[in-house]
Amino acid sequence: MVDIIVQRGGGDSPGDEIVDPLAATVAVALARGRNELDARATEKVPVNYTLIPQPGLQLGQLLELHDAQTGQRFRAKLIKIGLSKELSKGRMAITVERNSNFSGGG
Repeated sequence: MVDIIVQRGGGDSPGDEIVDPLAATVAVALARGRNELDARATEKVPVNYTLIPQPGLQLGQLLELHDAQTGQRFRAKLIKIGLSKELSKGRMAITVERNSNFSGGG
């Protein structure tokens, strides 16, 4: 079993210790830690986009997006994929969940 500490930002809001015998590698333990941080994050903001169809998108995937209206780049988790009402224009609709308290923008 791997023993690591996963933190974001200042690490000023510690969570409970996670014991998982299936987390046998550092990569698995890091992924588990990130998932716990995401699950406990406050101020999750859903954001809807209509875009040109992108092959290979999967629910739960972390996307880096550029918001043309604000000029900001941010990372968000893909939580919904659907067809747009603008189907004749070849568009798809997605909803992403942005963690506003540590969005990773830059």
